[in-house]
Amino acid sequence: MRSGLLFSGDLMSQPLQPTAANQLPQVQRIKYPQKTRLTNSDECRARNDRQSYFSLARELAHAQFQLADQELSARLWDDVHQRQMDPDRIINLLYGCFFQNDPEAMLRADERFLLTSLN
Repeated sequence: MRSGLLFSGDLMSQPLQPTAANQLPQVQRIKYPQKTRLTNSDECRARNDRQSYFSLARELAHAQFQLADQELSARLWDDVHQRQMDPDRIINLLYGCFFQNDPEAMLRADERFLLTSLN
């Protein structure tokens, strides 16, 4: 468990807990055709997926930019790989907005990335 990553005033969620098999839960990539109508469960899944990306990007920004902790950064990037998350999307969230604690900025950066990656 990664304790000590949270600091007061931060918008980060609690760190992910490994499953019984000692693996982190995987994030499913959801790609919809342009004219597909989303159901409530699809929207909920997409929102949870986005929050997973935002949370991990915040943790990485803290580890890399504030703490300059190479070991913690490497572990977080391993989490990205183990959960089969898109590293380009994480990189976009790290460098596509200046303030990872600003949910609006993160949302705009993520939406720009998703729009360009779907085309």
